[in-house]
Amino acid sequence: MMMRDVIIGKEINTLYKDIISYVSEYGMKSSPRGSETKEVIDFSFVLEDPLKSVCTIKARKLNYAFMTIERCEHLSGESSVPRVLHYNSKMQPFVSLLQHVIPTILFNGAYGPRIKNQLVRCYELLKIDPDTRQAVITIRNDKDFDSTPDVPCTLSLQFILRKGRLNLITTMRSNDVLLGVPYDVASFCYLQLHLACWLGVGVGSYHHHAGSMHIYERDRVRLNDILQDNETVDFKNILIGKEKKETEQFLKEFWIREQAYREGNFIVEPKTLLSGLRENLQIIYDYNQRKFTK
Repeated sequence: MMMRDVIIGKEINTLYKDIISYVSEYGMKSSPRGSETKEVIDFSFVLEDPLKSVCTIKARKLNYAFMTIERCEHLSGESSVPRVLHYNSKMQPFVSLLQHVIPTILFNGAYGPRIKNQLVRCYELLKIDPDTRQAVITIRNDKDFDSTPDVPCTLSLQFILRKGRLNLITTMRSNDVLLGVPYDVASFCYLQLHLACWLGVGVGSYHHHAGSMHIYERDRVRLNDILQDNETVDFKNILIGKEKKETEQFLKEFWIREQAYREGNFIVEPKTLLSGLRENLQIIYDYNQRKFTK
């Protein structure tokens, strides 16, 4: 009989190491598309404090600028291929392969356009009926059966408000421990934190279920380095606006200034802006300053 594995942690750094250790020890060998992995089926973990959802383990070398772009695209419903590639060139293969199948200016599996309208509906549902079980964002759809390498790994996000706290349950078909987990948790908890603020309620726990939680054998050295590393980097997890209207206004300004920084225009520094917008744009400003001064 297959048993569900559940790992619980208060903050993501320790929890992430526990996930790596567990899958490394108990994962079964599997080779989808010829790539050797160790995999745990029907795997779950719980992050008790979504405010502590950003991995800051130094050896992980998380791309915080890309993470910030991804978070803001999810919130605003946007998806821009040039923008994403500017912050993460490793996404290029998904674009070039996809354009042979379906000419598009979007990534086929981009979450932003799939999430945006549904996030607003979840907000409206929870305002009307705080006990609703219908505040669900469905990400995968029937078009994802088409031949494309950019298939969403996430199936759904369900927001459940109980005892004055908003919980989030994420369900994924597939999750890469090295490349996926840190970004997924940071991005989805960011949605949870914003929605809780918009509703004026507390933040509950974050629940994450994966049909396949796996590590690639090629990543073994990097994962071992992460397990042995006790150094962290400084990162402040700041919301981009606390009320819904404020978030929407901040996001509009965020994209205007982000484009200017991406194009090398650094005339207006983020330090003059309001809190929330300032901290998130500072990450983008610093990234582009480094990129243009290399």
